[in-house]
Amino acid sequence: MKLKCLFNISKFIQLLYLFCLALFFNLYCLKQQKNKTDLEYDQLNEQIYFTKTNLRARDSHDINGKIIKVLKTNTAVFCTSKTIKKYKIDELNNHWFKCKFNDKQGWLYGGYLSEHKTIDIKSNNYFVSLANDTHEMDMQLFKNGNFQISISKGLDYVKDAHWEGKWNFKNDILELNFEYGTGSDEILIFPKGIKSKNKEEFPKKVGNKKYLLKFEGRYIYLWLTPLELMKIED
Repeated sequence: MKLKCLFNISKFIQLLYLFCLALFFNLYCLKQQKNKTDLEYDQLNEQIYFTKTNLRARDSHDINGKIIKVLKTNTAVFCTSKTIKKYKIDELNNHWFKCKFNDKQGWLYGGYLSEHKTIDIKSNNYFVSLANDTHEMDMQLFKNGNFQISISKGLDYVKDAHWEGKWNFKNDILELNFEYGTGSDEILIFPKGIKSKNKEEFPKKVGNKKYLLKFEGRYIYLWLTPLELMKIED
């Protein structure tokens, strides 16, 4: 009986040893993978981006890296690589990009880079979104902060729909705050009646009649319709 008890204790100690060994090995592998991820990069073929704001180029992919140069808004940069890992800065979550600019190179944070030039919509009287042939939709964003949206045909639930309100624009996001409309503003923004629960997806409803829409290049989507934004000079 005593020998059997000693045998069981010995077996338990062996199993405990193997368990601890496996645990330490997994922790070591996770640490190595993290270190590897921090050091690895995806190669880019000098992909062109534009700075969305005045942006600091640094000598490393770190917010505390030495500043090489401050690039002005809409500066074209040619990116050769980016970090595999994403980093959170100013409520943004993006990669660092290694880019060439003005015979120099440095690291730029991807949250402030865009594949398209930033459009200063308040430097002109307004933008006009021209409708496609199906919906004949029109949007006007006025310098005083007012907007107008109209649809002359193409909607089953209402004809000659019209909306007005206030708008704001920042970091490629258009905020529409509806104050008046002959149709449902929610149906206009969510024509399928589906509001995503994913905080990263657009459009978003952020208030009673307030919505956020994201520019995709020079396009914005209303009623599942891509509307091209064009400047109208003063």
